[in-house]
Amino acid sequence: MKTASLVANLVGQAALGGLVTLMLAAEGISQEANSTNDTSPTVRGSSPTGYPGPDDRAAREASILATIDQLSADSFLVREKATVRLLQIGQEAVDSLRAQLPLLNREARGRASGLLARIERESFEQASAAFLTEIDPSVSYALPAWQTFRECVGHSRASKLLFIEAVREQRRLMQMIDVYAQSKRQDKSAQDEVFERALRALAETTAAQIEREQLARLPVSLGDCVALLLAAAAIEGETPQAVSIAIDTNVQQYMFSSALERKSQGVCLRRLLSAWIPRTHQSIAPRVMQFSLVYDIPAAVKVARKNLNPARDLLTRCEALKCLARFGDESDLPLIQTAFGDHDLLHRLHPDDLLSQGAAMVHETLSLPPGMEAESIQPNSGYEVRVCDLALAAAVTIVGDNPAEYFPGYQTLGKYGVDTRSLAVPTAQPELRRKSFERFAQRQDAESKTP
Repeated sequence: MKTASLVANLVGQAALGGLVTLMLAAEGISQEANSTNDTSPTVRGSSPTGYPGPDDRAAREASILATIDQLSADSFLVREKATVRLLQIGQEAVDSLRAQLPLLNREARGRASGLLARIERESFEQASAAFLTEIDPSVSYALPAWQTFRECVGHSRASKLLFIEAVREQRRLMQMIDVYAQSKRQDKSAQDEVFERALRALAETTAAQIEREQLARLPVSLGDCVALLLAAAAIEGETPQAVSIAIDTNVQQYMFSSALERKSQGVCLRRLLSAWIPRTHQSIAPRVMQFSLVYDIPAAVKVARKNLNPARDLLTRCEALKCLARFGDESDLPLIQTAFGDHDLLHRLHPDDLLSQGAAMVHETLSLPPGMEAESIQPNSGYEVRVCDLALAAAVTIVGDNPAEYFPGYQTLGKYGVDTRSLAVPTAQPELRRKSFERFAQRQDAESKTP
């Protein structure tokens, strides 16, 4: 997704009017900082033969401005030659073209805009090619936010490719991340707050733009998601809700999930997700924990620890217990044991429901055939699963015992975790549940007495 429309939206929003100025200043700061320690590739026309030397900066700028003025000439041939000349000059003409853009006539503005897009595209492609082949991982070739990305993801070729896609699709956002990170490294606390507010605002605006494009059925690239994830990793505290929702929506898409399945890209994306997941918004915590179970992201344990309490809804508590069973350790036992007294009902099952476990998947309907009356089920003839059963299964798993010794029908659903139906206890035999808890307590007592 190109950033031109995003910048236009920012300019049009009065609430973010100061942000645009800040972003433009930030871009200058970022380029200045990068110039001190980065090796930038030579771009076409940056120092063409016969052009005034580096000591004659004023003459060079005057020559560039004169060439820009020729874009408005009456002669078509003069305008064409000026266009070719500016393209040959390349990156050196960018600042002057941007400054003169509002002063040009309609055709000249069109030529200047096309030149800016082409020069920046070619400069980016040349910088990207040099960046990919660079051995020194600290060299960024003036591509913004590489140090932040490298610290989070690493410097493998796969991470470099993801980084290039993020810069290509969301350059402004990556520049803002870079400036905020540099301010933090230099311990400029007065600027940190300003830059963080700007980063939050730009990340939220980017997320809103992505959402609008999705509603319009426009494609969203992997680079868009990577840039949002890096912004979420850079921002202190909880990720803005709009950003978390945009990330949550896109990680469920085939484009992202297929990248996660690839070995090299999957490692990089999991590291980005691990930085975002602990900072997600409360409203999407259950989906984040489910997603983490599927793609084996241990960072979800932090979300689980925050959400295993009676104030959360039933689904959130269950996903938290599943995550703790998968990713937790024995330090989580006291927290899990607080759920031993949680008797909220998860499932009430008919005996036939248990017989279907492990059978081939079939499509069933809850509607009875015409003329058939509903079967009367005695209140105590079925099976039930309560939150405390799942808590016990999680605790047993963490201490290294076999849950099947406590729950005879215990099964897992692979990457989705425990099959909660397999924890069913006969409704008419509550003493079985009590004995399971007593057995676990005895095991813990015996272990505590072991020297």
